[in-house]
Amino acid sequence: MQETSTTNNLTVQFSQTQFFRLLDLAYVGMWMITASEAIHTEEDPYKELEQHLFSQAKLFSGQAHFQTIDDEVMFTEEYEEMLQRIINAYDNEIFWDALAHRLAKRDIVGDVPQSVEMNSRVFMEIFNREIEYMKEFGQNGVKHIKVPSLC
Repeated sequence: MQETSTTNNLTVQFSQTQFFRLLDLAYVGMWMITASEAIHTEEDPYKELEQHLFSQAKLFSGQAHFQTIDDEVMFTEEYEEMLQRIINAYDNEIFWDALAHRLAKRDIVGDVPQSVEMNSRVFMEIFNREIEYMKEFGQNGVKHIKVPSLC
């Protein structure tokens, strides 16, 4: 008995605007996935998918924010810079949120004996401390942060 493999293909219709937004998402998603060295492999299925999506953009290669280099359709440098501003705003927001969370957790969990389990009271204390840090960072940035061993 011979096995037959079936390939499931999906056809989706997009307006031009929707397709451009899908490419924006692919670009930003690729940035996120490739931001960590731990994810890089010889065969990158994400890069393959991104290239497939952009190959479909050949229909629109005359559009202002696309260019073709070596038969590969990609965003222009100017358009990538616009997307990079979105990524930078995200990075900035995440930096402050992560810093506030890590400092709040250090402050609160450091005060709780190991025998005490993390319950809703502890989580609320961490949350409230995060809010305090976010207010401080919103007003002063890193101005008041000191690392004693480096001062």
